[in-house]
Amino acid sequence: INLGPHSVTKEHVDMGNYAAGACPITALGSYDPTKGSHMVLWDLKLIIKFPPGSTIILPSSTLRHGNTTIQPHERQYSFTQYVSGVIFHWFDYGFQ
Repeated sequence: INLGPHSVTKEHVDMGNYAAGACPITALGSYDPTKGSHMVLWDLKLIIKFPPGSTIILPSSTLRHGNTTIQPHERQYSFTQYVSGVIFHWFDYGFQ
């Protein structure tokens, strides 16, 4: 949970996440989605309006992503769900 008040991420991939998994990201807060908080998917060359309450599901360990900033007086938070790749390695190697 990113409690902001300005939850902004630069271009990145989440290398530690399970590579075959998907990552739901939900935007929360009070901001004008026409002026900021756009979801940017660099590999797909997409910029998506991402209003409060929106959720996107993406392969965060393989797709470069991030979001744009909001206005100084606004508030933005996010709730991100993921699974660490290490858990699957642990299972594959007999819980060792």
